[in-house]
Amino acid sequence: MPNMNDLFNRFVDIALVVGTRLAELPFAAVFVLLLGGVSAVVLARYGLDRYRGRRGPLWPRYRRALLWTFAVGIALHLVQRMDLLLAELRELHYYVRRSAVEEALIREPVHTSRPVIDRSAVRALLEDFLDPVEVWFATLGDGIELATFHREGSRPLAGYVAVIDLGTPHLHIDITESMGEKRLTSDFARERGCVVAINGEAGMSPARDAPLGTYQGFWRVEGKTLLAPENCERPCLTFDRENRGHYYRTELVAEAESDESIFNAIWGRGDLLLEGRFVPNPNPRWSEENPRTLMGLDASGTRLILAVIDGRQLGHSMGLDLRYSARLMAAFGARNAMWCDQGGSSTLYLGCLAGPVNRPSDGRERPVYTHFGVSLR
Repeated sequence: MPNMNDLFNRFVDIALVVGTRLAELPFAAVFVLLLGGVSAVVLARYGLDRYRGRRGPLWPRYRRALLWTFAVGIALHLVQRMDLLLAELRELHYYVRRSAVEEALIREPVHTSRPVIDRSAVRALLEDFLDPVEVWFATLGDGIELATFHREGSRPLAGYVAVIDLGTPHLHIDITESMGEKRLTSDFARERGCVVAINGEAGMSPARDAPLGTYQGFWRVEGKTLLAPENCERPCLTFDRENRGHYYRTELVAEAESDESIFNAIWGRGDLLLEGRFVPNPNPRWSEENPRTLMGLDASGTRLILAVIDGRQLGHSMGLDLRYSARLMAAFGARNAMWCDQGGSSTLYLGCLAGPVNRPSDGRERPVYTHFGVSLR
């Protein structure tokens, strides 16, 4: 049932966030809580029985309980210290990647004969509805540009948008070509030499063997159809042999499946923009602030917009709701757009960094079944 799937995914996401936050608590606080809980249980169980004359001395039992508590506490302390060390390393890695984009790439002049992003217009539009916000731009390759934006304060925000000119010579669209084990977006992208790549579909849960469940859509790679489920309720982006893009909203996906001119196709979770108009979603789980993975096309089908927004991270980025996600895509020229698998799966890979530029909400990349990338061959 879709409702049960939504409930399960929401529970997993919340459990991951809560587990991460508990791991960040000082060890002393965790140990005091553990010691207090064990003492209360022992005293309540054995103390009352001794008072009633049913058991032997209380101290040996309490002493054994304390020894076990100290043993567990030491183990938890070691695990926590290792987790904190790994978290600090991931944090350092993220800021190194971000600095590489903001300082090394963005300060370079534009090395492209055809600028893809109208930088002054985009900056003005983002400042209009995300104010205050800082925006930087980078050229990743001929016909491929990147915009990054950050907002500080009580509602921090961090996002990354790649805009691709689909008419660029030697541009190649890369999509996962088979339904195998889940893989990291970075592994997929490095293998294919992608300039930029994003996550695809992760299925019903973060587990590596989780089924797709209801999250199925039209999937075609280089003319070969890999998935075309009946009664599909997922929008998709398609591309012909010349890489010209076309957007099929949820109700028209059946038309895409019968169109033999489609060379590549990948699906999303739901419609976001249709002919420039925002498409609201009735499910509050999808509509509220979340990390986001978004895909869209301009009116001519010659500009592809890929966006990833970080979220669920206090002090870094809270995420965007669907309405603001639609405004973001429209600011970069999208006429039609869809929101894709999101949350801990949201990843934007850059070839110049050989890794993701964003900071996934899990603290690390999440493996997914499908991936989408662009390379210059």
